[in-house]
Amino acid sequence: RYNNLKNFPNFISIAPNLTSLLLSRNPFYLSETSTERKLTSTIIDKIPAGLTSLHLPGTFYGSLEPNLFSKFTNITDFQLGRGGGAYFHPDGVNANTPLPNIHDTCTTYTAYNNDFRSIASSSGDNKNIKELPNLSYLHLSGNYYLSDGSFSITSPDLNYINLASTGLPIPNLAGKTQLQTAYVHYMRSSGGLFSGNTYKFNNCTALETLYLYATSLGGQFPRFTNPNLSYLEMRYTNVVGGYKDGSTVDNTHVISENTFRDCVNLKTFYVDSGNLLTASIATNTFTFTPALQNLLYRSRGRTTGGIPNLNSCSDLRYLNLYNNAFSSGTPNLQSSLNINYVNLSYNKLTGQIPAYRNLSNLNQLYLHNNKYTGLSEFTNLPNLRYFYCHNQFTDGASGISGEIPDFSSCPRMYYLIMYNNAFTSYKTGAFASLYQLKYLDISNNSLSAQALEQMVDDLYTNYTTTPRSGVTINLKNAMQTGASLPETSLETIVLLRAQGWTVILQ
Repeated sequence: RYNNLKNFPNFISIAPNLTSLLLSRNPFYLSETSTERKLTSTIIDKIPAGLTSLHLPGTFYGSLEPNLFSKFTNITDFQLGRGGGAYFHPDGVNANTPLPNIHDTCTTYTAYNNDFRSIASSSGDNKNIKELPNLSYLHLSGNYYLSDGSFSITSPDLNYINLASTGLPIPNLAGKTQLQTAYVHYMRSSGGLFSGNTYKFNNCTALETLYLYATSLGGQFPRFTNPNLSYLEMRYTNVVGGYKDGSTVDNTHVISENTFRDCVNLKTFYVDSGNLLTASIATNTFTFTPALQNLLYRSRGRTTGGIPNLNSCSDLRYLNLYNNAFSSGTPNLQSSLNINYVNLSYNKLTGQIPAYRNLSNLNQLYLHNNKYTGLSEFTNLPNLRYFYCHNQFTDGASGISGEIPDFSSCPRMYYLIMYNNAFTSYKTGAFASLYQLKYLDISNNSLSAQALEQMVDDLYTNYTTTPRSGVTINLKNAMQTGASLPETSLETIVLLRAQGWTVILQ
């Protein structure tokens, strides 16, 4: 393969006992023989019938006769899926460009990134993809116009399926106990996750990956009866939420505590939908997912109530609950010591920001655009680089007030964003040892002149201890109305500016 062959060899003469023929990306469509520039019986007649593997992606243009490959009665591995080069498409001979049939011995069938548009009827032992009895691996993605109103998969041995970016519906695969991977993203005609009252992956006990990104599905969440499910991707769907198990439907919560009751191995769950119910997530939803590492949930401001209990998720590393309407339950994450990224911004969370401590991997903490009124002091966060708690005036909230606490326990702090709050005082030394600080914004607060004077002194100490340029400090409107900095602080700011710091006062 990849040899830039243009003329198709006569393999019956060269190797009559050949069992594996891998010819990917050879441009046979450029043959010197005009009758051999398409894949027809003329080409097939040059191939030994005893093949078990045949790979022909990126070799010819045009459509295929449905039973072109009927002579290969021992074939197990049939691949037309392409990464580039020529592709199969309607050519005026067969406008529907059906996926070709193959002998029922076939276990691997790929045809991705072509322009097949239909599924041919089976003919004797030459089966279409729906009826191949031993099919284990099926990859059809990237055939955008491929459709079939009664699409199903007969084989009980199915292990891998990829139907992304086709016009096919998600078939009912319930009970396929060997299925491990299902890529069904960008399926505009998916038909949803249910066939009647049956979850289409019900009791797929080996299923590990269910990838539904940008697939047109709505309706409820099923009970995911997949104990080995590890990766569940549902971003940019139209899922509504609620709970459906057989004929039982419950819309009390947007995610029921029964949704993941069987998913003890779930590591990643991503969902993003603007159609989710205006309701809460059941408090105990994630108590059944102790292996959870990555959680992204976005309802575009629709999901209310408290953040669900995450104490059972001891290996949680990525927590993104951006743009919901959670009003309580900010987690302190003391049971998730591997946490690296936390984003709770654009919610309606109130009260005190927790005293995060002893989270050695925490790198980014985004709590802005909420309704917090207090900020606790952090302890032993050696790798925290980004902390945002600005804009706590949303929906008439009063903002974070009181003292700016000491950040000395965050020695690698890089971006510290606290603007649009109501801070009135500053703990001496809070910024003095943040030697990697790049950007500090405390504009639009209510600090006293004394507090800001002490802050400027600490920032100068910071500079003299670790001289560097390129630091930006935004102090615009940081003081109470009528307050002003003493001349000595203004001189200190001039010195910092002379060393390449940008200090904004007005």
